[in-house]
Amino acid sequence: MYFNNQSFLFETVLVFILGCCIGSFINVILYRFPKNQSILFPRSFCPKCESKIIWFDNIPLLSWFFLSGKCRKCNQKINFTYPLIEFLTGIIFLLSYLSNIFININNSSIIYILATWSLVTITISLSLIDIYHYWLPKSLNYLKIFLGIFMNILIFSDVSNFSFPYQIINNILSAFLGYFLFRLIAFLSKLFYKKEALGHGDALFVAGIGSWNSFLGLHLSLIISFLIAGIYILIGILIRRIDFNSYIPLGPFLASGLLIVWCIGKENIIQLLM
Repeated sequence: MYFNNQSFLFETVLVFILGCCIGSFINVILYRFPKNQSILFPRSFCPKCESKIIWFDNIPLLSWFFLSGKCRKCNQKINFTYPLIEFLTGIIFLLSYLSNIFININNSSIIYILATWSLVTITISLSLIDIYHYWLPKSLNYLKIFLGIFMNILIFSDVSNFSFPYQIINNILSAFLGYFLFRLIAFLSKLFYKKEALGHGDALFVAGIGSWNSFLGLHLSLIISFLIAGIYILIGILIRRIDFNSYIPLGPFLASGLLIVWCIGKENIIQLLM
C-alpha cells in the first residue's frame, strides 16, 4: 500500500508538472496567436527587450520566482499572469486526470486521458484569447471540432457492439446542431436587437462541444455554461463591475461546461441529477 501511495503521489506530481509546461506553451499561444506569429519559432523571448530567454530562465513557475518576476537582461517586470496561467493549467490537468480515474471510471484509458489533456489545452487557449481579445480563432475552433470527432473514434473504436457507428454519427450531428443553433440565435438577436449577441467563434465553439460530448453532452454542457455565466453576471452586477451594456466573453463559460461534462461523464451527471 505504501508503494502504491508513493507511486500515485509521483504520478500526480508529474501530471501537475506536465500541466505547468503546457501552461507555458499556452502563454506563447496567447501572446503570438493574435499577432499572427508562429507559436513554434523563434524560441521564447522577452516582449520588452526581445532578447532570447535561456532555458533555465524558462522553467515553468520556478523561473519567474527565481528572477523575482523580472527579465534578466532588461530588468523589466514580467507579468504575473505568466506563472498564474502555468499554475492554473497544472491544476486543471491534475483535476482532469483525477476525475478520469476516480469519477469517470469507465473512461480511464490512456487515450481518454490524452484526449482530455488535448481538450484542456485548446479550451484554455481559446478562453484566454477570448478574455483578452474578445476573439475565438477559427483555426483553434476547427482543430477542437475535428480532434473531438477523431478522439471519439479512437476511444470507441474498440467497442464490439453496434453502438460505435451511432456514437460517431451522434457526435458529428451534434456538432452541426450546436453550430446552427447558435447561428440562429445570433441571427434572431441581430434581427430584433439590431446587434450581434453571439459571434461566429461562439457558434464554432459550440460545434466543438457537440463533437466531443454528443447530443446529451451538448445539452448538459450548455446548461452548465449558462448557469456559470449567469452566476458570474449576477455577482458582477451586484458589485457594479458589470452593467447591462457590457460585453461578456462567452468562451470561458462554454469551456467550463465542455470540460465538466467531458471529465465527469454524461452518465455520471445524469445520475447526480436524478
